[in-house]
Amino acid sequence: MRKIINKEIQVCFNVQYSSSTYDKIFWDKVETGDYEPDVLFTLRRLINQNTTFLDVGAAVGCMSLISACLGAQVIAYEPFPKYFEGLLENVRINPEFSNAIECKQSIVSNFSGRTNLSLARGKQLSSINYSEIDLALEKRFIPIINLSNEILKLSINAKIVIKIDIEGAEYLLLSDLKLLDILNTREATLILAIHPGFFREIKKSNKLVMKISKIIFNLKNFVDNYLLFKRLNQFAIVCRSNDAKVNSASKFAIMASVGVYEYNIYFGNCDN
Repeated sequence: MRKIINKEIQVCFNVQYSSSTYDKIFWDKVETGDYEPDVLFTLRRLINQNTTFLDVGAAVGCMSLISACLGAQVIAYEPFPKYFEGLLENVRINPEFSNAIECKQSIVSNFSGRTNLSLARGKQLSSINYSEIDLALEKRFIPIINLSNEILKLSINAKIVIKIDIEGAEYLLLSDLKLLDILNTREATLILAIHPGFFREIKKSNKLVMKISKIIFNLKNFVDNYLLFKRLNQFAIVCRSNDAKVNSASKFAIMASVGVYEYNIYFGNCDN
């Protein structure tokens, strides 16, 4: 067990992690503030004791723990067994947050239902995570939670901040105009990570086929991001993670094509 102390954003919590070099580097960066510093700054700025923080794609709970430290009531959603077990353990070893963090092993989408990880592959879940899945657990059925319904359950007085980091499934989730209208009504803030093309394969054949396939891949990703901005911009102000406003769908799509993947989306309040 290790205690993480980040003095800059004034958080302190315990984590349990493996001895792998990756885990150590990850938590070192969290402690020094070098892991997603714009996101950490946004959390520090937005979250207080009136905040409900929805951590969609919580993994082992880094952002959930930070948000609980800052005073939020947290609901953490994570479908993958290995990550969800890590999330539960990290909440368990921080008993002061036991009433502040609710953990749900579930997929979050724009509809409700049940599925297993195998059936969800390529639909609500990206294959990027499958190297981490225990294949013996792949057929376990888990809930699909409708995000609109989750928001409607929250107190009308709650300030809503939602982090969405779901490896490509954000495009399906944010295609729901009803959800966007609810987010607008509740003046929610999204901390959004986009993952263009995670559900789209490049055909591997000869060099010419691969070149044409890559061009088509990039064009389709451009269109996805162009349309995503057009939908979001009907209801919200779209900003980069440093809060620089994005003014057009073309600019958003171009930035995504060159690797700008983190955004703050401010619904219902044009003063942000």
